[in-house]
Amino acid sequence: MIGFGTGSGEYGTLAPAVFAFQNQLDSLLEEELVLLRGRDDGQATVVGRPVYNRLFWNFTTNEGEAAYQVNYNITDQDLNGIIDEADAKVLFPQGHGDAWGHYLTAITTTTSCWRHPFFTWNPGGPEAVDGRWRTGPGRLPRRAQVRQDRGRQGEGRRRGRRPDLPAQLRRGSRRAVAGVQDTEGERAWGLSEWGRRAGQGAYFDWVVV
Repeated sequence: MIGFGTGSGEYGTLAPAVFAFQNQLDSLLEEELVLLRGRDDGQATVVGRPVYNRLFWNFTTNEGEAAYQVNYNITDQDLNGIIDEADAKVLFPQGHGDAWGHYLTAITTTTSCWRHPFFTWNPGGPEAVDGRWRTGPGRLPRRAQVRQDRGRQGEGRRRGRRPDLPAQLRRGSRRAVAGVQDTEGERAWGLSEWGRRAGQGAYFDWVVV
């Protein structure tokens, strides 16, 4: 969805089709998946900081740029009279996407406190270890819940590509079984891998909480 109506003289005919990262990704579905679980190194490197496996700021001088600017409300942050990538970097310094990894990092920060030899649990207030890390212990269940929601959404988007997949799986279709696994084992982005990732993560979070 973008903020241009069909009556727009410049973008009216494109309004139903344009999406924010159109010039970086092939489809709106792919955009949703990258926002949920990040991207691979198929089109660009995933080792460059601060973006890594997230999406770059989409100022690519094509239709997607207009949608990106409107969707993410990019405004002139450096007050130079031009709205460009530098303004987007101020508002979104780490790029866009990988909600699963975001919440995984948030959970890891809390659990790393618990492994610290001088950690003291304080249920009534924030946790602090040498004054470096501060995070409320009550936030972990919420972070865990949101992370599992993102995992289920990623799984659901994959299932949505094959609406007949559940029925085929029940019938034991070899093609369906092969289709739920990623062809790249190390990436593990297939339906079955995301199901295991989200399910096992939920179990571990439950044990910790």
